[in-house]
Amino acid sequence: MQRRIICGLVTAMAVAFCYLKSYEVAPSQAAWSGWTNVNEPNNWVGNTFTCNFDSIVEAQFFAGDVGGGGQYRVIVQEYPSGTPVTQSALASASGSHTWVKLSGWNPVAKFTRGRTYLAKVVRPNDSINFYWSESVPGGPWDSEI
Repeated sequence: MQRRIICGLVTAMAVAFCYLKSYEVAPSQAAWSGWTNVNEPNNWVGNTFTCNFDSIVEAQFFAGDVGGGGQYRVIVQEYPSGTPVTQSALASASGSHTWVKLSGWNPVAKFTRGRTYLAKVVRPNDSINFYWSESVPGGPWDSEI
């Protein structure tokens, strides 16, 4: 009987483990806001994270009012070196206040667990009005806030 209970608990934990998120960013200060540039190198909003996974399958971020629509891409680089790791395919967003799901990743290097990376959200040929972003030295908001 005890073996069945232990086996049941192990099975339940294994199933629950499959539903865990690999990473989530909580805002540190909701009052920050500004605009990015249209052109590189200051055309992005991003956040650093410490990697605890092998590859990216999907990423999501919340976009406010995108008017008639917009296209977004996420670019991941090693931090602080800026060495490219992967980028998503373009994802379209339309309507107001929606989650943008990005997939179709094009890896150029492997992730290393424990290493710090920078995920940049860009909107090709357009600026981004952001309401929160954790300060990254050299980021687009350094001179705008």
